[in-house]
Amino acid sequence: MGKRTLIIESRQTPEQPGYLDTIVLANNRLLWHGACSTCPNPTKPWPLSWVKWNFAYGWAACGSYIWECVVSKKHGKCLCINAGDLIPARAPNRNHDGRRVVGAVLVHRGWSATWRGSAGCITVPPAEWDRFMSFFAYGDTGPLNIIDYSKMNTTGTR
Repeated sequence: MGKRTLIIESRQTPEQPGYLDTIVLANNRLLWHGACSTCPNPTKPWPLSWVKWNFAYGWAACGSYIWECVVSKKHGKCLCINAGDLIPARAPNRNHDGRRVVGAVLVHRGWSATWRGSAGCITVPPAEWDRFMSFFAYGDTGPLNIIDYSKMNTTGTR
């Protein structure tokens, strides 16, 4: 099938519900495109109250990474970003002493149509997950580019 590239058009913020980013899978042609989210959940349930995302989670920065199809104990077949190593984050991450990094980032199935179920991972809506993952076999690898589309105008240029 050739080297497959994932491109994510990032335009969503953590406060917005659902999956407002776009993920594209291509080799020399478009193979698949659909909804996704690069954002963590807007809040984290806490024993006594809900905590805003920036006090609980990291958020992967736009940039170039490598994905690998793996099996996760929690998520089953999914894609692991940069072998689970730390990658740049868009904001300070309290889980890493306020450094702008996030670790163990996966591309995994979202929890529901409205709740991403993400503590910093990239999620695909449940309704699209099986079709998306049908393009991957364990051990496959390829490039991932997360692009900040929030700054694009309607013609697709900055």
